[in-house]
Amino acid sequence: MQRTELRTPGQTSDIRRWDWHQIRLRDCRSNSWEYPSMSEFNKWVGTMIKSNRMYPFSKEQINPHVGCEFGCTYCAFRKLTHRLSNCPDCKTYVPHYHLERLKKSPKKTEGKEFISLCLNGDISFASVNFIQTVVNYCEQWYDRTFLIQSKNPAMLLLFKFPYNVVLGTTIETNYNAIGKNNVPYSSISHAPRPEDRYRAIRRVKNNDVHITIEPVMDFHIDEMVGWMKDIPRLKVINIGYDSRPQLNHLPEPPLMKVKELIDRLEPIAEVRQKLIRPAWWED
Repeated sequence: MQRTELRTPGQTSDIRRWDWHQIRLRDCRSNSWEYPSMSEFNKWVGTMIKSNRMYPFSKEQINPHVGCEFGCTYCAFRKLTHRLSNCPDCKTYVPHYHLERLKKSPKKTEGKEFISLCLNGDISFASVNFIQTVVNYCEQWYDRTFLIQSKNPAMLLLFKFPYNVVLGTTIETNYNAIGKNNVPYSSISHAPRPEDRYRAIRRVKNNDVHITIEPVMDFHIDEMVGWMKDIPRLKVINIGYDSRPQLNHLPEPPLMKVKELIDRLEPIAEVRQKLIRPAWWED
């Protein structure tokens, strides 16, 4: 894939409260759950981007690099960044820099907390010099923990990240043709195949690893568990369904299969559940 030329660019009511990491609304009077409307969902994602709560334990989000060209059909960041930003390049989501954001002092982190770095987009579209600048930034703030993730983790292997950086990738499925209809993964995302991501991330030697199985798509359960066991520095697995099933109609596995996967993953690493619900076709 040809590298993109980068350039520096010129709350809800008291009754209905957000469940931040499950992307649903809870009616506090009846304790029932409902999925948000499109406008409510857009408001939620906008608040999520501003408040840096993509993941539990994320203390803040710093995005000196924004943009991605993998074209994932389920991506919410692209549309919401277009709506919320005044930057022309953010509006088109072309990979670009906001170097001024590296001048700020990151918040202190403790325990499981971390700072999400370059999460709004994919850092694999950045130049070697820029990524080295990010490495140096993390070294400067050695007493903070940072999370850097990419759907092209082979790129991460080219750099010597300091010990305070957690490296991550997304593995939504382990099929190249998904579900009963054999939906090609390439029709959902132009990112490297999940198998290629697994083979790259398992080579990480000096940094802890986080894996995100979200939005979860159908998978071979024995192979998926085997992949996770085979990642030496794996510490955390985030797992959850697509937040807009009625819009994206991804080839999702049944709920019972995901629950079985969670049970089998818990002895391997800390499993952090996000949106867990029946598959859209089970409703």
